[in-house]
Amino acid sequence: MNVFLQRLAVYNKEQKSKPALIVDDIVYTYGDLWEAIQVKLQEDVSPHLMIQTSQIWQQLTQWLQGVLQGTKPVLCHPDLEGPRVALLKNTYVAGQIIPRRADFGVLSSGTTGLPKVLWRSLRSWTEFFPAQNQIFKVTGNTILFWQGSLSFTGNLNSLISVLYEGGTAVTSQHMSPRTWLRLSEQWQVTHWYLLPTKLRLLVGLLKEPLPELQLIFTGSQTLDHKLLNQLRTKQPHTEFILYYGASELNYITYCTAEEWLAEPNTVGYPFPGVTVSLDDTGLIYVTSPYGIEGISCPYTVGDEGAWSETGRLLFKGRRSAMINRGGYKVSIPYLESIILSIEGVADGAVIGVPDALRGEQPIAFLVSNGERPIPDIVADIAMRFTSKDRPKSVIWLEHLPLTACSKVDSKRLRGIYETSGSKHDNNI
Repeated sequence: MNVFLQRLAVYNKEQKSKPALIVDDIVYTYGDLWEAIQVKLQEDVSPHLMIQTSQIWQQLTQWLQGVLQGTKPVLCHPDLEGPRVALLKNTYVAGQIIPRRADFGVLSSGTTGLPKVLWRSLRSWTEFFPAQNQIFKVTGNTILFWQGSLSFTGNLNSLISVLYEGGTAVTSQHMSPRTWLRLSEQWQVTHWYLLPTKLRLLVGLLKEPLPELQLIFTGSQTLDHKLLNQLRTKQPHTEFILYYGASELNYITYCTAEEWLAEPNTVGYPFPGVTVSLDDTGLIYVTSPYGIEGISCPYTVGDEGAWSETGRLLFKGRRSAMINRGGYKVSIPYLESIILSIEGVADGAVIGVPDALRGEQPIAFLVSNGERPIPDIVADIAMRFTSKDRPKSVIWLEHLPLTACSKVDSKRLRGIYETSGSKHDNNI
């Protein structure tokens, strides 16, 4: 039996009544969890279990049942419809040779098409938890809040890391920041694991500091200085760990808020046991024993970087996240970082759209915080960029659409642009 399941068996005996998972107002203890995963799967279940429920408790227990019984479960994103699930299964599962050491499959975000199934062993996580949990300060006393489907690798990994230590995890099925805040207060949450897209939704609701919130860990690549400074102002006693990672490789590097602010675009130093190198073109290559099955290291996911004077890794963005504007390359992460720093912008994203003259043009989708006139924000955007970098136009939204993985849904943004035609809110 895997060491993780062995630990759950021990917790079932030693802390049977302790909350393991809280979903809104429903409490599931370690005893409940152990009892649920002992249930046998149906005999007619497929050898590779495609889990399609959107309910967090069912996602967790069905996934653990599959791992325990060797069915190599795959948690499907809730927004995957039946035909796409069938296509996913036929493409990556049915008739395929699954790596022998794999215990489960995880899905890529799939924001631009069909997600991929990446096969992973549970050991690739549990053997990393001692280092990971030390850096994120996760112990048996941890009470973690996260939100979103467990099909998002970061959510599943964070939950399993807390259960590995015998702590408590709290979440909500609802896309309601007020509910997230209420649960954090009610259960005296000590840790937040939320991507910047969701931290932006919470920061405006924070009126008083959460006294028990000790640490926030989040992805560094989509964070912006304004958001981090707002969080630090409202949670002055809370620590921040900002990480760089990938589904294929697990966590790669990390830094503190102070390091991130002092050195723009830094993603810090490698996690223990992980080695990072750059090739002659600036591509980031990672050597890690904690990656998915079937890859050879050093491995790259296509991100570009550089080394700082302090020896930290600087993140420049995904090589594919570029807009070719008549031969001039415009970086989407660069545009978004500048726009998000502008006063009055609560949230924003940039996509490239087809253009008959230049091939492709950047379009910005923004959410106002209501504290500054829109024309002033647009004028500020125009001033911050050269004509080569400046977005062609801005489309204002009440909120950005998110995928089940808590990432901006670029496909839906493209649909909004195509529906609006040439009638954009602001041309720049």
